[in-house]
Amino acid sequence: MPAEHKRPFSVAFCYVMIRLAASLVPAGQRQEWREEWFAEVWHRWQFLLHAGEWTRAEALRLFRNCLGVFADAGWHFA
Repeated sequence: MPAEHKRPFSVAFCYVMIRLAASLVPAGQRQEWREEWFAEVWHRWQFLLHAGEWTRAEALRLFRNCLGVFADAGWHFA
């Protein structure tokens, strides 16, 4: 079995943004919401990494897309 790849800065930073935005989500939905976003980020990173397409541009695109966690969390808050 291959060794785990070190998590890039962009993925780690997305996880931080998810944790911060999660405070806006109602407590009853928070864990599921957080796990869903973590899975989205992880799967995108893993897919691109194993396809040989993980580049700096993709890392920046992932970061930009993760900014949507705040809008999504706000929608749950409202």
